Amino acid sequence: MPSTSPSPSTPERRSDSAVANASAGIKRGFWRSLKLALHQVIVESRWIVPFTLIIGAVAFGLGLFSDLQRSASFNDRTVQVHQLTRAVVLFLPALLVLIIRCRGWRQILSMTLLCVPAALLWVLYDTHLHGAVAMTGDYGQVPVPGAYYWNVGLIAIAILSPILVTIAYQLTTILDRHLIREFTLPFIFCLVAFYSIWLIFDLNDNLSDFREHRPSFREILTFYGIQIPHIFTKVAQAAVLIATVYALSKMSQANEFIAIMGSGRSLMRTLTPLFLIGAYISFLFLVFNYQWAPTGEGQKETLLDQFSGDQKTASAKRHLFVNRDAGRTWYIGEIPLDPGKEELRIVQIQFHDQEFRLLRSIIAASATWNPETRIWQFKDVRLVDHAQDPPAIVTVATHQELDWSETPWQLVNERTDPDYLGVPKLLSYKKTNERDGLQTPNAILTNLHYRWAAPWSCLTILFLAAPLGIAYSRRGIFGGVASAVFLFGAILFLTELSLALGKSGHLDPALASWLTNTVFLILGGLFLYLRARNRTVRLPRLRPYRLPASDTLH
Repeated sequence: MPSTSPSPSTPERRSDSAVANASAGIKRGFWRSLKLALHQVIVESRWIVPFTLIIGAVAFGLGLFSDLQRSASFNDRTVQVHQLTRAVVLFLPALLVLIIRCRGWRQILSMTLLCVPAALLWVLYDTHLHGAVAMTGDYGQVPVPGAYYWNVGLIAIAILSPILVTIAYQLTTILDRHLIREFTLPFIFCLVAFYSIWLIFDLNDNLSDFREHRPSFREILTFYGIQIPHIFTKVAQAAVLIATVYALSKMSQANEFIAIMGSGRSLMRTLTPLFLIGAYISFLFLVFNYQWAPTGEGQKETLLDQFSGDQKTASAKRHLFVNRDAGRTWYIGEIPLDPGKEELRIVQIQFHDQEFRLLRSIIAASATWNPETRIWQFKDVRLVDHAQDPPAIVTVATHQELDWSETPWQLVNERTDPDYLGVPKLLSYKKTNERDGLQTPNAILTNLHYRWAAPWSCLTILFLAAPLGIAYSRRGIFGGVASAVFLFGAILFLTELSLALGKSGHLDPALASWLTNTVFLILGGLFLYLRARNRTVRLPRLRPYRLPASDTLH
């Protein structure tokens, strides 16, 4: 039998594998060294906390001294917000290091020192910027200050919520923390992955505009930053589903639930941390969905237009409004995104009699309305008198009209897209229609109720996915995973169907908004009850019908 000699390429393959292993070892060694260095600096070092505190205090003192040199008034709200912002930013590194290093009450104290000034800063900043506008309607609508302060309070509570989360985490047991880690890591991974996928597709769509107009890096960050709440509201449900099924299925494969049940802890007690996390995610969903998410999505096209140098916004174009009682017909070429701050553009007003015979016209490049004096002011105006033949035309720079019943709200409310309105604007729309004796469209009412109902779908999905991700036997977990995915599709379908029926008037708006959560929360509670008793849902089976012996064919 001839002897076989080794292939000449074998040493080369060995050398290649050795080089690959060496490079992989270098990479692993680099990351391990970096992790060890960060651990030594942040956790083990004694000088890092005093050093960051001293640097922050010195920088804050220099900023305060410069303000005193400029004779700044510390009673001014703007100066107070500026000082508080500077303090939070400068002391942020030291507080973060303390949060990472400390445990127990020291960690809670560090989190409090970080969150309380940040919440106070938010309240001062937002009330200074939007508080006056919320108290008075800036373009003729009924103000709803309560809804605005609800928004401020919700965001402030969200900023303070890490303190409560830290306290709750300190009170948990080892098993609770294990379940929290098993769920939190895939949930965060799903959020980052979904946002990255969306970012790639959006960059592919807008990259040509960025190259053409060359916005600054700060403008690009603002463009994508204001859309984070909207993206969170779109992907939070799927992230909760994937993280729940993955975490519980992984624990089921390792027979962890059997061991936990054997130790005497019930299934409901075991899943309690998961339900609390779901409630917290729903609360964050509510904070984003209340105002930030719809308005952020509505400002996307506006920011793209501003990148090209056009600082004017437009939410709708070519709008017609007829005031039969006053005998005026308005044609508006462009409606701004915020009519209270920007002017209506390309405005033409026709005056007619009861038989709609044209009397005179006002053609202007722009029109603004003063909410205090209720005066309409037009710029670059042409006054046309159609009573003469030919019509007489007079051109003036500005023109004012007093005692007109129209307000910008009455002109533009029919073209308002409720999907881009938060709860304050939706409530203002509803109350303004009630003041004017008009019926509020079903689309407005449905969106108003859905702003409150949508966040709790995360908790509903968690109730539904938790029992399907747990398996006590060796039958596998794929059946539960497939069922969870199928039910998630059913949730999306029923949600879209009920909202469409609510907006079209075939279903009550409140019922249309809460129907999906109610149905699937009951279904999830039933699944959880059966899973806690190691029982499954018995679906009816189709069995063939057997004819009696006398009726059989021979």
